[in-house]
Amino acid sequence: MRRFIVSLLFCSLALADPTTTAPPRGLRENTPRFHAFVNARVVVSPTQTIENATLLVRDGVIIAVGGDLAAPPEARLTDLAGKTIYPGLIDAYSEPAPAGAGRGSPAASATAAPAVATPDGGAAHWTREVLAGARADRAYRPDAALNKSLRGQGFVARLIVPASGLVKGTSTLVSTSDEDASRVIIKPLVAQHLALTPARRGFGPRADGEGPRFPSSPMGAFTLVRQTLLDAKWYAAAWAAHESNRTLPPPQRSDALDALSAQLKDGVPFIIDANDELYALRAAQIAEEFTLPAIIRGSGQEYRRVDEIAATKLPIIIPLNFPRPPNVSSPEHAVNVSLTELMDWDIAPENPARLSRAGVPLALSTQGLRDKNEFLKNLRKATARGLDRSAALAAVTTVPATLFGVTDSLGTIAPGKRACFIITTGDLFDDKTRILQTWVDGIEFTIAPRVETDPRGQWAFTNDDRSISFKLSISGEPGRMKGELIRKDRARPETSDEPADSTTEAARPTTTATPATTQAARPSRAAMQR
Repeated sequence: MRRFIVSLLFCSLALADPTTTAPPRGLRENTPRFHAFVNARVVVSPTQTIENATLLVRDGVIIAVGGDLAAPPEARLTDLAGKTIYPGLIDAYSEPAPAGAGRGSPAASATAAPAVATPDGGAAHWTREVLAGARADRAYRPDAALNKSLRGQGFVARLIVPASGLVKGTSTLVSTSDEDASRVIIKPLVAQHLALTPARRGFGPRADGEGPRFPSSPMGAFTLVRQTLLDAKWYAAAWAAHESNRTLPPPQRSDALDALSAQLKDGVPFIIDANDELYALRAAQIAEEFTLPAIIRGSGQEYRRVDEIAATKLPIIIPLNFPRPPNVSSPEHAVNVSLTELMDWDIAPENPARLSRAGVPLALSTQGLRDKNEFLKNLRKATARGLDRSAALAAVTTVPATLFGVTDSLGTIAPGKRACFIITTGDLFDDKTRILQTWVDGIEFTIAPRVETDPRGQWAFTNDDRSISFKLSISGEPGRMKGELIRKDRARPETSDEPADSTTEAARPTTTATPATTQAARPSRAAMQR
């Protein structure tokens, strides 16, 4: 009995999930997840593609990819002939957007609901606009509805950004899986975030009676950010002097300055919000003065100062929230539309192409999109307006992976990296291409159901005596098919077995059909008569 109990405990430990830190409770099944995707076109990176390749995935990790691989017999085989595998996309900026905040508005980031808890206790900074110690990874909760929408666009990871304050705190990179936070956080601390414009909260005294709001102007916000960075450098020097000479008094403790000075010392990237092209240049001034490894979070209007922004040599994250067409339906409406609005509507889709051609390292985000499902449509529009397809793919894979320091796990399809990829029906940038599946850490998420049969073509039906016949024509693309049904009635002669020459045709309106439910079957005589 003692041997049996020892053996049972050993089996329990052996069957436990090897990636969890929690102790197992009883027997736990851990079936190996071994997949072999064969005959696929694999886009390994923006500059490398392998035709008729095999991709091997085991336990959420890519173990091999190549054109001369043999699928192991123990792997689950998936034939992807005619399909393409791409690296999973990375959303380079994701923060809750306030209702009513327009494109490029300072309120779009400054007045949003906080993404992290505001630290009220401890040695807090003298102003609540400085939250350098706030961490998005400690407050993140998966959003199943948002993750589903992002996976439908091919995203496997997104950057969660704090939304409050001028020195906001640090962001975290998470996967779009629906598992708990302990499994989806890819990199807990990615970058410190700065804003150069205050929240639009009005003027006058604060509600708590502690004096007027500060800062209440862009000049005040810029000055506070600059002063806080200077304070962090002084804070580090003051503590270093105290440690080396205990006769010197220590500076007043500040959690925010403590965190910020450590980030400056460790070379943590700084992502600086720029609500228009001029603020992008001001962000570059801050980065140059304090030698920050900075990334600009742009507005989509950089085309107005492309040469100056390119001269800063800083990478930039831009949203693909192109402006909607202005209302010029009548002379009364058209007179209220400025030339600047018309130019922004016309040129904004070319903004990514102009930045890319100028040599700016470019990453793309869904920030500002009312509907995340519009991202791929806007990305394809950007390529149609001049953005090279390789540069477009890099802007959602390799560039953000490099900026966020996760090239060892995301960005390309290579052995040892996370099994995060998408399966499409063709070239990702073609309008007719659909995403079939998004795989996140080896977990399959079906986006479009697999079409087992293709019903497109010409079909003919008739009843037993051939007095009634139908012709059905099905066309279109899988998932968006249409059909036309034509009925022919033949009059039966009383004295002859031959059918009469006269026919009548009645065409029914065009109908739509779903491939997953469309079946080609011979209708019954009763159905024909009806």
